[in-house]
Amino acid sequence: MITALAGAAMAFLAGRSRSGDARFRRAALALSLTIVVLVALLAVFGVVHVLTLLAVIPLIAGTVLITRPAASTPKQETE
Repeated sequence: MITALAGAAMAFLAGRSRSGDARFRRAALALSLTIVVLVALLAVFGVVHVLTLLAVIPLIAGTVLITRPAASTPKQETE
């Protein structure tokens, strides 16, 4: 249940960060790192499934990609 809510929140924040608002990009970064830490702690206690651990890999990749300079500048329209 928590992972589904976190996924929905990540989708919302990623969509809003595409408009160029840095606040949503930073919030998405913080939420994704929080999810990774939470899943890592749950894995230590043996609560999560292996597929959940594999699902964290795209989240880590997205976190790395959202911090790139190309992602931080808003898209400029070509006319």
